[in-house]
Amino acid sequence: MCRPRKRKKRILFVDSDAFVLSALRRSLRCRDMEWQLAFAASVDSALAAMEANPAQVLVSGITLPGEGGIAFLEAIERNHPATARVILSGVCMYDEVARAQRVAHLYVTKPWSKNQLTQIVRSALALHDLLCLSGLPGALTRVAVSEAQWPEWPRQHAAIVERMHSANGITVRELASMIEQNPDMAQRLLNIVNSGLLGATPLRGKLEHAIRVFGINALSSLVLAMEIFAATGNADEERHALLSAALAASMAGRDAAEYAFTAALLHDVGLLYWPDHEPECTTGDGAIGHAELGAYLLATWGMPAPVIEAMAHHHHPMRNLDAERAQERDCAMVARAAGHVADGLANENRGRSPVIEQAAVDTLQFGGDLSSWRELTADLGARYDAKNSKNSRHSGSNSRRVTRPK
Repeated sequence: MCRPRKRKKRILFVDSDAFVLSALRRSLRCRDMEWQLAFAASVDSALAAMEANPAQVLVSGITLPGEGGIAFLEAIERNHPATARVILSGVCMYDEVARAQRVAHLYVTKPWSKNQLTQIVRSALALHDLLCLSGLPGALTRVAVSEAQWPEWPRQHAAIVERMHSANGITVRELASMIEQNPDMAQRLLNIVNSGLLGATPLRGKLEHAIRVFGINALSSLVLAMEIFAATGNADEERHALLSAALAASMAGRDAAEYAFTAALLHDVGLLYWPDHEPECTTGDGAIGHAELGAYLLATWGMPAPVIEAMAHHHHPMRNLDAERAQERDCAMVARAAGHVADGLANENRGRSPVIEQAAVDTLQFGGDLSSWRELTADLGARYDAKNSKNSRHSGSNSRRVTRPK
């Protein structure tokens, strides 16, 4: 059963190496006021701890004595399905990661940084909140049955994120070099940057210049989106995602802009994996549909918690909020509101009639007047269409229903 929001969330760390547990304890010492941290040195003690006081997040090594970390996590999955499961391991072979991903939501390789570990725990907590939604576990099961396998994390984006989280991080030049290894991807990103949709002066130089203007995280998110859209060939959905992202970032303000951009850019990813035969429940507090599924998927790929929350609630931004939280303007709350309003305006721009919740507009605190934002939406959309009209004449229209990538 899900705990009330104001209680400390419990995080259980499991590893047979006492030095690893000690390092984890030191790394997260400053989070004692935020989370309830627990540590176990064996499978038996971890299972006992879970039975006595189930954790919202479990972080485990993969090489545990006895049956091992995989079998242990399978037992946790059976007995505590709402617990978010994270593997923390020095093993980084692709086959081992693929095997671990069958029983874990997130996979982190050693050595880790304190900031990386904190972000992973926060993402896992956001994932736990999704798993607590009534109906989501069943929906995930139905999706898993309908697909040959759960979708893999697109490899180019996965490689970039791994490098970003490494001890030395990633430089602008290194990111540009990694992207330019895929010439088609590099050209697509430059086309987007030069379309005017993102609001900057066209850049006629190298991709490195674009990264300096828009930032490493924004370009990394664009790589992920382009990998996904390349598999669908759906120009209308790509335009909608880019327009939503540009609007959301503009609405959110400096602190939340990055989260709002990424969440709005990827908000409809769940459409790619929602079964055709499975109806979506899109109303009420227990609504389950492509928004929640997409957020769950991005959580398993390690997206930051504010992005996961904003994606999950982009149709119902004020859902599951108590009065106190509804008054907060933290990054996640602003990203939720910006993503919802931006999605609505971008849908209006393509001839649809969405419902834009006034409470979300009020959260953004720009006076509640959408007329100027509608004008900006029309302007950005026209710029994008003008830039891409030549390519559209050559390639033909791809405005069809979203299809699953093969």
